[in-house]
Amino acid sequence: MLRPSLPGGATDLTLRDEAWKNERVLNVFRAGIWTSIGTLLLVATSLQGGPRLAPLASLGFGISAAVLGATLLRRTFPRRLPFVLTTLDFVVFTIVIDSAQSFMGSVGPGDFPVPTPEDMAGLQQSVVTGLMLILCTNMLRFSWRLSAWSLVCALGGYLFLRRATLHGVTSGVDAIQFSALAGMLVWSARRLRAVIRRVKERDAFARFLPGPAVERLTRDPEALHLGGEELEATVLFADIRGFTSLAEKLPPADVVLLLNEYFQEMVDEIFRWEGILDKFIGDGICAVFGPPLAPSIAGDDAARRAVQCAQGMLRRLEGLNRAREARGEVPLKIGIGLHTGRLIAGNVGSPVRMEYTHIGDTVNTASRLEGLTKELGEAIVLSEATASRAGDDLAFRDLGQIAVRGKPEPVHLFALG
Repeated sequence: MLRPSLPGGATDLTLRDEAWKNERVLNVFRAGIWTSIGTLLLVATSLQGGPRLAPLASLGFGISAAVLGATLLRRTFPRRLPFVLTTLDFVVFTIVIDSAQSFMGSVGPGDFPVPTPEDMAGLQQSVVTGLMLILCTNMLRFSWRLSAWSLVCALGGYLFLRRATLHGVTSGVDAIQFSALAGMLVWSARRLRAVIRRVKERDAFARFLPGPAVERLTRDPEALHLGGEELEATVLFADIRGFTSLAEKLPPADVVLLLNEYFQEMVDEIFRWEGILDKFIGDGICAVFGPPLAPSIAGDDAARRAVQCAQGMLRRLEGLNRAREARGEVPLKIGIGLHTGRLIAGNVGSPVRMEYTHIGDTVNTASRLEGLTKELGEAIVLSEATASRAGDDLAFRDLGQIAVRGKPEPVHLFALG
């Protein structure tokens, strides 16, 4: 099945890069929140007494997170680091809440202020809220494994903090809430990977396929089975005449701008006639018409569409040249060669990088015909194989039998127009 240039780990690398960016943002909030909480708790325990484990744990974790963000996280993203950080988030949160519960539970009638039942209930509710907030941060990490591990940490922290007050309905409802939230996070992370892969495949298809085929393959990637299949197609080669000498007179940036402007017009015309953009070769373009990508572009009219595309490319070049001349730039000239025959369509490359392309004598012959356009003084040169399939209503001029480099026998050629 067709899999255009998509490295196997492309999706994982994309998610990893995004997770790294998000982890740096999360770490800024982590450092600020835990440092602030630790500072406030340290001041409170200094004034009112009490154990300092919670403020020191919070303050130490906040400062460590700040140092981590300024050093390691700026240079690299260790794979296991999110697991360590999310575990510590739960641990420090549990220590802080447990310390607060112990302190509020130890306040006697003579102390001020005396915690009310509403205060205790609010603290208990904050347990669920805080644990869920930490759990939700995994939405930015795109890892279903980390979401599952966070559920374990959240349930562990919840059971520890509610160990003295656990009772049937309340604990069951909270556990269901944790499980439901973690389940949604796990499902979202797995779906996100699938969506990103589909987007990457769509982008890869869109580089060389016309719109209808992209839509079809996006909905049903299995619809295309061209892993080295032999088929008949019409190949179009187009090249800018005198490009090398023109490029030598221009700064590199201007050469890139010229090519981008030219390619945009030519590729739009290729896609208009439902051709496949096979490749760019310097200033040259190779397009293929005919592989059975979708019902809307299959059939016997591939050669005709290729010829009509060549005519459209010349019309677009006229418009482009008018714009170039208005800017005081040199107009461009192109030559186009067309040939129809059998070729191989499929993936070529290595497991690391695969490229969908077309190979065979048909492709080489089309390239040779494009090379003859300057010698013959014609803009479009096509073989008899293409002319015979393009339709009798198109005006072809017979150029006769002409020797083509790489071919043992002369080829019967035609010009268009």
